Amino acid sequence: MLAAAAKALKPYLPEAKNAEARAGALHEAIGRRSMIARILTYRYLGRYLVRRFFEGAWREPLFPMSTPGRIFLRDGYSAGVMRLIYDQPARPSFLDGVFYGYPLHRAVRDRLGILERRIEHELRGRLAGGGKVTIFTAPSGFAYDLMRPLKRLVASDPEVARRVVLVAADLDPSGQLEPELTAKAKEIGVRLEFLRGDLTGPALRGEGKRFGPFDLALFVGLSAWLPKPPMLEHLRWLRANLREDGLLVTDCFTPAAYATGGAAMGYKASYYPPVVMKALLDYCGFDGLAASVESGRDGINHVIVAPLPSGRT
Repeated sequence: MLAAAAKALKPYLPEAKNAEARAGALHEAIGRRSMIARILTYRYLGRYLVRRFFEGAWREPLFPMSTPGRIFLRDGYSAGVMRLIYDQPARPSFLDGVFYGYPLHRAVRDRLGILERRIEHELRGRLAGGGKVTIFTAPSGFAYDLMRPLKRLVASDPEVARRVVLVAADLDPSGQLEPELTAKAKEIGVRLEFLRGDLTGPALRGEGKRFGPFDLALFVGLSAWLPKPPMLEHLRWLRANLREDGLLVTDCFTPAAYATGGAAMGYKASYYPPVVMKALLDYCGFDGLAASVESGRDGINHVIVAPLPSGRT
């Protein structure tokens, strides 16, 4: 029935754009002139900024006046911008604080705290058994969510370092991630395998598969940016390359004021509340019903830990 409906509607619908160009991309680059043109529209000023003013929208016009805000407008949510949010000073200047206090930025910083705590607890339990633990993370960014827990675990028991294999993958367009992650892994004493490329492509997946099956797989920060077909394909790939007692750690975003503003600015994203994300995980072979959800203070970003159907929760 769906196939028949799709065939009947096809003559009246525009052709779908090729999603490959966006697969794995975190930011749709737009020029300064284009950005100004998008801001000076009724859609942004009237339908968003005025209506959502007290929901954090008032902060956005001040972004160009702060250092992290200008970097964000230039680079989007790159690994470098995420590091600025994670490592923000305890007492930033007023304008920098406007950027750091934006609801979405508060949410992703809360997410890091949840990830660190949940991942450390899981790694501690698995390493206590004396076996090897293999972790796959993509997109890795600077891997704060893994490096910080690993550093604490190794500090309390240096012997566990030799039993950890960390496979990190990222587009790394600037070439900064690999040397920094390599240095951090060497300092901690864990083995690092860095894969540079598009996580939705067969080349990177083929290379990553060599190090599996994985005890822990991370897919954090990209669910809203990837088109749905490559996202589901990647989730199915992760499920196929996890051990039977393995876990997936991922996240999702609930649409809020920032989503309306982003759409007005030209960003293309998809937002999945936890109940929808758990259903997608179930569809991809995880035990979505048994997955646990933990949210930050604003209820915008949510960390989901999902086992396989035969695994432990």
